[in-house]
Amino acid sequence: MMTAIAGGWRVISLAGDRLPDAMTATIVFGRDGKVSGQSVCNRFFGGYTLSGEGLSFGQTGGTRMACPQAEMEAEQRFLDLLQKVSRVTPDGQSDLRLMAGDQPAMLLRRTDGAEPASPQ
Repeated sequence: MMTAIAGGWRVISLAGDRLPDAMTATIVFGRDGKVSGQSVCNRFFGGYTLSGEGLSFGQTGGTRMACPQAEMEAEQRFLDLLQKVSRVTPDGQSDLRLMAGDQPAMLLRRTDGAEPASPQ
């Protein structure tokens, strides 16, 4: 499964609410258990653990640039949801759904053109 999520993803929605087109959040899953990306306003980095469908993120760090209020609020929501993620499920061929328990946390769409690997 690690290879199935490895690569770049764009955040489409946060907790079921579509992220405005003017805002960009991305997640890049490394095959080495490291994660990084754009958290709307800033860059973030950290680690993740994947076991079957279980997914969790470790403590994250990031840059601290100031942005307009709406972007800062979206970024804080993104970072808060990231810490609540408990599992991942495929959603079609190019999407992933990150779940916080039974609640949707994020919908991701593959951005790097790689096809998801079939589960081993």
